[in-house]
Parts: sequence; C-alpha cells; structure tokens
Amino acid sequence: MTPSSASIPAVAQEVIYLDPDDDLGTVRAKLESTGADEVYLVIPKRAAILRTPLEYRILARLAHDLSSETIIVTGDGGRRALARQEGLRTKRSIRSLRHLSKPPGTRSWGLPSFPDWIPVPSFTGILLTTFLAGVAAVLLFGVLPVMRVNVAAQTVPRQREVEITVDPTVKEADVGRRIIPGEVLQQRVEVVASRPPSGNRLVGRDRARGEVVFVSQHPQPVSLPRETIVVANNGVRFKTDLDVQVPAFSVGLARVGVTAADPGTPGNVDARQITRVELPAQPPGAPPIQNLTARNDRPTTGGTDREVQAVTADDVAKLREQLEVRAREQALAELYARAGAERSLVQQSVRLRPDGESFEPGVDAEAQQINGRLTVVATATVFANAEFNGMVQKTFLSEAGPGFDLPMSLLGVGTPQFVAANNQQIRLKTASEATLVRQVDPDVLAEQLRGASVSEARSLLGRHEELAANPRIDLSPNWAPRAYRIEVAVSAPR
Repeated sequence: MTPSSASIPAVAQEVIYLDPDDDLGTVRAKLESTGADEVYLVIPKRAAILRTPLEYRILARLAHDLSSETIIVTGDGGRRALARQEGLRTKRSIRSLRHLSKPPGTRSWGLPSFPDWIPVPSFTGILLTTFLAGVAAVLLFGVLPVMRVNVAAQTVPRQREVEITVDPTVKEADVGRRIIPGEVLQQRVEVVASRPPSGNRLVGRDRARGEVVFVSQHPQPVSLPRETIVVANNGVRFKTDLDVQVPAFSVGLARVGVTAADPGTPGNVDARQITRVELPAQPPGAPPIQNLTARNDRPTTGGTDREVQAVTADDVAKLREQLEVRAREQALAELYARAGAERSLVQQSVRLRPDGESFEPGVDAEAQQINGRLTVVATATVFANAEFNGMVQKTFLSEAGPGFDLPMSLLGVGTPQFVAANNQQIRLKTASEATLVRQVDPDVLAEQLRGASVSEARSLLGRHEELAANPRIDLSPNWAPRAYRIEVAVSAPR
C-alpha cells in the first residue's frame, strides 16, 4: 500500500464562542471541557478579556498544557497581532470556519479567503473610504478653488446749494420741505460796567446865612424848636439856628439866625424874601397855630458854588449800550458752551430781553464814576450738526434717484449761511458737494459668477454699468479652471 493510499487520521476541530463578560477562568473551563485537537476561540468585539500581552501568554501556556492548538478568531487586528506574538494562530472572521459545519467531502465555493495578515477592509470601511474620497473630490474641485473678485462702484460728482429751515417746533426732519428740528436755548446773564461822567455843573459849597424876625397874630405864645423851617419865595429853605419863643400878638420881638438847608448861591436871597414858616406838628387836642409869619429884613449871604463832574443822560445811554454789548458777548459764550461740539448756534437768532438795570449815581449827580448793572435773558436757536448734514445728504440722494449711496465721507457740507429768521425759525443755506456711489450687491455678483472661469467672469462684470472698469479677479489655485466659491469685495471710492 502506497503512502498516497494510506488513511490520514482526521483532526478533531471545535468552535468555542466567548461571551462578552467571560474572564480567563471561564475560558480555561471551556477549553478543558473539549477534547478537540484544534479549538477555534471566537472573541466578540465587546469582550473585556484578551486585550493585553499577559492574557495571551497565559492562554498560550494553557493551550500547551492541554495539548490542543488554539486558534484566535477576531476582527480586531490588535488582538490578532498580540496572539501571533505568543505563537497562536489567528483567523480574521467566522466566515473562514464554514467548512466545520459541512459534511466531510463537501466542497465550498465561497469567496476566496485571504491570509489574516493581509488587511482586507470591511464593508463599512469600503463605504467610509468611498465617502471620504467623494468629500476629497468635492473639496478639491468645489471648495478648494476660490475666485476673489475686487470691484469698484461707479461714482457721480454733484454740486448744489441747499436751503434748510431749522424749526424748534418740529420733532422730526421733513425731507420734502427740508426742515430739521431745532432747540431754543435760554440763558440769564448779568453784567456790570462803569465809566467816568462827561458833564460839569455847579454845586453848592457854602451855605447862606441870615436873620429872620417873626410876626405873630396868634393869641398864645408859640415855641419854635431849633431847625424850624422857614421858606423864601424862590423855594429855598432855611433852618433856624436856635430855639425861639414868639410872644402873642408880637411884631419883631422874636429874632433868630437862619442857615440855608442846602449849600450854594441860591441861598443868597434878597431882603423880605423869607415869608413862610413850616410850623411843627402840635400835640393831640392842641389848637392849631395860625397867623405866624417870618421876615428877613436883610439879605442872606455867604452861599457859594463850585464846579464838579456830573452824570448826564448821555453818560447813562452810553453805559447802557456798553452793558448790552458785554451782555451779548457773555450770553453768546455761555450759549455756545451749552450747545457743545455736536450742535451749532445761529448767532443771528440771539435775542436779549432786559430783565432789570440800575445806574448809580443818577443823572445830574456829582460823581467821579458812574456804575451800571444790566440783567438780560438771552435766547438762541441751535441745531444738531448730524441732522443738518443728514438733510444735505438726503437732498442729494432724493435728486439722484434710486440705485445710489452717499457715504458721509464723500459729502462736503459747506458752512451754513444765514438767510432769514421768523421768530425762532431760522433759514440757512449751504454750498455743498457730493460724490454719489452706484449701489453694488456683492451677493448678486457672487451668484452670477459662480462656476465661471476668469475670462467668463470678466465678461460678465463688463456688462454691469454700475461697476467701474478693470475689476481685479484672482483664481486660487492657479490650476483650477473655474470656481464655485466666489468672494466679492466692493472697494470704497476715494
């Protein structure tokens, strides 16, 4: 009998499936319970054991002690590598064990199997690889290429004179009537000033003196105290120098010296010019004193004058004018401070209402200096600079029509000039210039240019009349024929 015809003893084989919660003791018990020569140990993915070199070393020793060959079956490449390091055979999947469930002599016509050391991707891996390849293609041809387009909008210069009304009674701007709101500021101001008087006049220096006698037809004696007033026909008043007792029905028995009440030459009166007596008040119930007169038998003398500076009406008028100028200047300064840098004050709208004045001393008074004080209430109309500039901007835009923008940086507003005033409503005009900018929508341009080449993009942009010539187009990377990512930047005009 030839060797080829000799019978080869069959090798006993068995498949043992581990549970996810098995430990090495359980594995030992399962291996000891089988008498197969080859044991295929199938390890599930979630198994907690056989993850470290030490566990495989113990498993290899156990297989040696049992005189059986243990083959590790797992889809985990790391576990297979650890098993091979300890001399254990490995299988990639349970599909390689189908022959164990077939009758002897039956042929299997499945897919060819590969050695487990050759990495064969799973179905999930193939799907993932395909997906990643698709993503890479999208990134390479759809996302990576980017076209950067820089365009400039067309500009249109304009110049015109704009007339605007500032009205404190309105709350919102009216573009159609070109009215903006304003505010009336009020400030109370008090100023003082002085100036030397310009007039000259004579004033009394010495008082005139004389003597009077009393004529009484009163039935009772009359006592006249010191400084009793006697009056001359020209109105000059004199005071008696001493107390005097006038007897009843007497003529010239009572005499007394008198002195002019005020200094000056008017006190020098001729004889018999002093005629009247200003009698003192009598006690309650006493009869009135009647028929008592005075007479100067000789002229009074000694009254003299001197020339002095005196206040004139013209001095007061000039000082008032000086105070008004000073009050206006101070009121303007305080109103400007209250208006601040964000608002403008119209000087022609300033109004001063007098609220009190005083001048000391008065007209004709002797003085070295006249002092004046003036209090006024000042009002003025102010407006916000932003409101004024905004009205000029809206005026240009309304005349240009739709499709234009006007940045403030391209608007030159001239200094407002006063036109007219109606109470607190002020009309102003300004010579201004503007550079109007055609509106450009970068999103619309980007949508039109998506998927275009550089030459196609340049042709498309040339059809937009709102764009300035020579747009800048950059396609990155250079090898890309076209781009689906479009970045459009609109350059601001200068």
